[in-house]
Amino acid sequence: MRANKLYTHNNFEIELKDFRLEPGFYVVAGQQGAGKTSFVTALLSLDYKYHAEERIRIAQARVNQLNHLGYKLMLPEHIYFSNIELSLTKPLANSGAVKTYCVTVDRFGLPNDDYPVQYFPIGSVVYISEADVWLYTSQWQKVSTYIWNLIKYCRHNMMTIIFDVQVFDRLPIQLRKLCTDLIYITESFYRPKRFFGLIKQRTHWSYNWSHPQLFAAMSELAKIGANVPVKEMSFNGGMTYKGSIYQQYDSYSGEMYFLNGIENVGYTIQSHPSKNFSPEGIKAYCDTLPLTSMTNEKD
Repeated sequence: MRANKLYTHNNFEIELKDFRLEPGFYVVAGQQGAGKTSFVTALLSLDYKYHAEERIRIAQARVNQLNHLGYKLMLPEHIYFSNIELSLTKPLANSGAVKTYCVTVDRFGLPNDDYPVQYFPIGSVVYISEADVWLYTSQWQKVSTYIWNLIKYCRHNMMTIIFDVQVFDRLPIQLRKLCTDLIYITESFYRPKRFFGLIKQRTHWSYNWSHPQLFAAMSELAKIGANVPVKEMSFNGGMTYKGSIYQQYDSYSGEMYFLNGIENVGYTIQSHPSKNFSPEGIKAYCDTLPLTSMTNEKD
């Protein structure tokens, strides 16, 4: 259904007018500055524009069923979540924009006895930016089973989960195997207004779109001699967004991490050690620039 019905145009914006982002686990990859966050911001903005009301209707129907059984659940105004703030609508003069709700990554996972989780309504769209950095923290080992299960069963809650990473292989292999859609951004560019606004603003991304989970399934079948042709296993395409997407998110949202605790020490400087080959000079050089700083990294 996915390969035959969706993702067939050169401009994915056309697809999103007719079909909301399907449930599944999407990974958007690409080098720094390729346009990963801007691309996902555009995806969510377009999905919100065309399908936010539909998502709420589906979620409200499920909430009504649960409340009839004695629950007391209330939905937010929309069901789009991210770990960095994104505007789902273009900021206008003297008026605010609709923004994503915050997803707390340390509460991300299926309900369990080890830690409290964040509950998502059916049909939610959840975006985790720089997921490879987050997953490489020590916390990953503790919560991996519950994150894995949430992603594994995301379609049962009609959820669309989107991670962005610089390198796909940095995701743990158990998550790579669950990836339904891998979108590798190859380039992006912004075209400003020209000729007194007759030529409108445009933001465009080029990508390669593939289906790792489907490919893995076909590879397993090939091992037993089955030859199952798969249409559009991987294809090159693009998406064009009308206007400048760069007003809808903070491309420098990670700056806060560089300032954590700075009030205690300020900016520090250190002079380079001199090349003094006396025993004392060599020790001072090695103490200042120790190679042991790399010993914690694992191959």
